[in-house]
Amino acid sequence: MAKRTLAEIENGSTRVINAYFRANDTSHMWPICNKFNVTERAIRRLRKLQHYNGGYGYFLALDSEIGEIVNETI
Repeated sequence: MAKRTLAEIENGSTRVINAYFRANDTSHMWPICNKFNVTERAIRRLRKLQHYNGGYGYFLALDSEIGEIVNETI
């Protein structure tokens, strides 16, 4: 599989964006410390909304949701 650029990831499908965030998950770091997987929790929250089909909007929404979850734990 060819390595994708950030622009390709940001504008990619939901599957591509989720794979990128899963590969770069840092749930093992403070403040989460492996208590749960932040990326998976954020993806599940966004799936409940069901109006994202990928693209830059989904990329930003997922990034924001991850930030919200991390900030909730502090």
